[in-house]
Amino acid sequence: MNKFSIKSFLMLSIILGFLNLAASENLPRITSVDNIKVGKKLALHNVKYFLDGEKASFINLDKTQIMTLDFCCGGNGEIQRINVKFYDKNLTKDYINFSKIKEFTTNSGIKLGDKQEQILNKLGKPNDLLEENDTTTVTYTTKQSKSRLLQEFDMPLYYEKFIFYGDVLKEYEFGFEYP
Repeated sequence: MNKFSIKSFLMLSIILGFLNLAASENLPRITSVDNIKVGKKLALHNVKYFLDGEKASFINLDKTQIMTLDFCCGGNGEIQRINVKFYDKNLTKDYINFSKIKEFTTNSGIKLGDKQEQILNKLGKPNDLLEENDTTTVTYTTKQSKSRLLQEFDMPLYYEKFIFYGDVLKEYEFGFEYP
């Protein structure tokens, strides 16, 4: 190898290493809905919990969407997963909390009703895509070695799952998978 190719190789290695580091800091892509973030403690009092304190549900201001928070280890307040879907008024209302949020939107700007193509263009190629009848489930996964967030919480896997009916987002869920 001549000097030019060695320099080019070293520069390319440095750039690729930097891009890999930058990409790992950006994974996973979706970590919050409004100010509610996976891995953080929920700083709310007087919240109605269910399943022995492991979950809490909130409906949006218009009562059209429901967000369910899944807490780690029996309700110590640390959020493990977040699920958002359209609200079914037939659900029991004993444990529903009311929020002042108009629409549950992720930190990436994704919300219920978005088109499948729009989300796939934003997030890139998924790790898994399952099509069945008129339903498409798209899943992105991030492993610990690729994510500062996973390393911080010592969790092996993080997932982002989107469920589309007729190419329209009807439900999404993201967070840590149980080890």
